[in-house]
Amino acid sequence: VGRNQALEHWPQEVDKKPVLGERQKQIISLAENALGDFEWKYGVRAPAPSVYYLTEERWKGLMKYCPGNEENSGFFDVDNNCIFIRLTKKHQNNLDLIDFLDTNLHERLHQQAFRAVQAWGEGLDLVREGLDTVNVRKGKRYFSDFDEGIISYFSGRMTENVVDTNKFLFKKELERDQLRRGSFSGDLEEAIFRMKKNDFAYRFSVDVIRKLIKSLSYLRGGRPQDVEEIEKIFINAEFKGNLLDLGKEVAKLYGKGGLRVLAHLNEKNSGLVQGFLRAKGLATQRRYAEKILPPEEFERYKKLMVESGEEVESEIDQKSWRHKYNTGEHGTKDYRQKNIDDRRFSRL
Repeated sequence: VGRNQALEHWPQEVDKKPVLGERQKQIISLAENALGDFEWKYGVRAPAPSVYYLTEERWKGLMKYCPGNEENSGFFDVDNNCIFIRLTKKHQNNLDLIDFLDTNLHERLHQQAFRAVQAWGEGLDLVREGLDTVNVRKGKRYFSDFDEGIISYFSGRMTENVVDTNKFLFKKELERDQLRRGSFSGDLEEAIFRMKKNDFAYRFSVDVIRKLIKSLSYLRGGRPQDVEEIEKIFINAEFKGNLLDLGKEVAKLYGKGGLRVLAHLNEKNSGLVQGFLRAKGLATQRRYAEKILPPEEFERYKKLMVESGEEVESEIDQKSWRHKYNTGEHGTKDYRQKNIDDRRFSRL
């Protein structure tokens, strides 16, 4: 039984709602307000889900029908539009409440993600949730961990903002854990409360998303508004289904085959994907892509790069314009932007 049939196979247990304390209720209310602001700002809409908070004992019972989720803090049942949150003993004792907040936000963002179905045989198959995509004919899945990285990145940002504006509610946790303060991307943002890397779910995926957002925003000038513009492109891809604009943005630095490489991100190859994102030159990117992609996917990657004219650009030429952009050589951002436009954007 898959996790999406959890409610169907165990309704008598999930209906037994545990008593939530006042602090848990406050945090749930703050999460709802943060989600409301997110929905209003970005025009994201989804039917309100049913949310169930399960004690450790009931969570273990539910896991009999959802193997593989035992250690998770929560999950979203797409078939029934239900969210299950694991209410740990620490949560009940008013501990780890930042984690409790992040879990609520994380699962609600999953619930709001874009979805698409495809006719297959006599029924319909869910082929896309956010960026997580399934090729039904080939039985392959793409963007699964990349999608989790996007959700974790934005739920983490929302968690940080909620904590930053409600420190009185999390005072004991902040003092005990001494969570790091600082901005995620150097001087791009005003320094506010930030979680430690280990506090993020899917940390390896979040690291990739952060690096990608940072690189793409620097390409536009590296200002706070540039970061926000890039984040909006990710949001439109995750919650509105607009993968095309994200692909175009990624192609500006990594070619038309760049998004295909990111689609294969997983925990084992995350170091290679980081190397791909750091690579200064198409030849180096290609070497990383060959290590990341299965052989047939690498052939498609090469074909995309050749069709878009990326392969004809030399390593020296590539390093030259990157050096000029990164160092500010030859003056203003306008010059650097025009230089990049001339060399790369015209081939998209």
